[in-house]
Amino acid sequence: MLIIDDHRDSAVMLAAVLRLRNPELAVQVAYDGESGLALALAEQHHVVIVDLNLPGIATAPRSPWKYGAGGGVIPPS
Repeated sequence: MLIIDDHRDSAVMLAAVLRLRNPELAVQVAYDGESGLALALAEQHHVVIVDLNLPGIATAPRSPWKYGAGGGVIPPS
């Protein structure tokens, strides 16, 4: 699972809750569009949780929700 969000507190909290619910879950966190996009394209993720208004990623031609993980992309609310 990959979380991409520039709101560090939200991303860290979500990752912590997910890890508490399932300690075996592999959760990666990126705090900016560039590193998030690199992770999304470099590895196979079942789920990508991405801030769709993230600066620099919303208009990226190879956005993770178009080409990424082969799994689902969930925008946090």
